[in-house]
Amino acid sequence: VRGASDSQCDYVLLGLLSLLSVLFSKNKEYKTLPLVPELVDHIFEKCLFEIPTAANHGSLAPPKCKTQTSRSAAYHLLTELSHESESNFFQVTDKLLVQQTPSERRNQWHYLSAGQEKAQVGFVGMKNL
Repeated sequence: VRGASDSQCDYVLLGLLSLLSVLFSKNKEYKTLPLVPELVDHIFEKCLFEIPTAANHGSLAPPKCKTQTSRSAAYHLLTELSHESESNFFQVTDKLLVQQTPSERRNQWHYLSAGQEKAQVGFVGMKNL
């Protein structure tokens, strides 16, 4: 995933992911709350594996976790949710297996997101091909 450098890390997102990891590691009963499957879905789909489209590109384009630091924190949260929780473990592994299974062909295989983006300063420069 090509994303922002760590100097442009989203510290609020990183803090929330880290806080959730600590909360779930300290109190195992939280892992059985009815909201946890939705949290696993959101972290997996929106934060890690959502694909930007031609209509949704730029600095606010998915996935939410663009830097190495925030992606590591999201993976750590999924690992913590899966630890000592069989239902969460099966949910995460099912999602991983779907990611690894080539069930559909992408029609936009030639999509190049860098061609749709401008620099952060707003200027467009020349690019050697």
